[in-house]
Amino acid sequence: RPAEGDLPALKLVEGAMTKRWVAPAIDITKVGPATGFINDTLTYTLRVSNPGAISAENVVVTDTLPAGLKYVSSTPAATVSGSTLTWKMGSLAAGGAKSLTVKATASKTGTFVNPAKVTADDGLADNAQATTKIVAAALTITKTAPAEVTLCEFIDYEIVITNTGNAPATNVVLEESLPDGLLTESGKRRVTSQVATLAAGES
Repeated sequence: RPAEGDLPALKLVEGAMTKRWVAPAIDITKVGPATGFINDTLTYTLRVSNPGAISAENVVVTDTLPAGLKYVSSTPAATVSGSTLTWKMGSLAAGGAKSLTVKATASKTGTFVNPAKVTADDGLADNAQATTKIVAAALTITKTAPAEVTLCEFIDYEIVITNTGNAPATNVVLEESLPDGLLTESGKRRVTSQVATLAAGES
């Protein structure tokens, strides 16, 4: 047995190992007009992105149009089944993004929530939606006059036009045709007045 002072020196080594796990990710955003009018073309833009470190596979986007919105077109072209639009986008590279556009028209007033969803392999999924309020003008008219007047006396008519809708009424024109026996002060039987624009609720 060697003497205690003859033992060899021991060298201790310290170290660490780090593992980095990488995975894909998937995001979707959707933007569209906040307001619109009946029969206007509404454009919605969807953006699908992969903020992950590797490609996302079998990426599929669906967009469901609510009742009251009618599909017009999309870029790139979607597969259309009823009110559901589908795009099979395949692989989306790490850090990559793709955009889609959808055009639709509104057939009625109201607030429409238009949802979209993206899915990919490994259970990846995300949702987005855009909300559009469809507005319209609606005009009502009332006309009042005295029940009786003396022959050749001027008759004062009061005509009130009201916009009862929730959007401005533009290029409003009032046309009135007087019956036989009545003429305006200038001798006319037909009167046309330019009202121009009536804001919502305005008379």
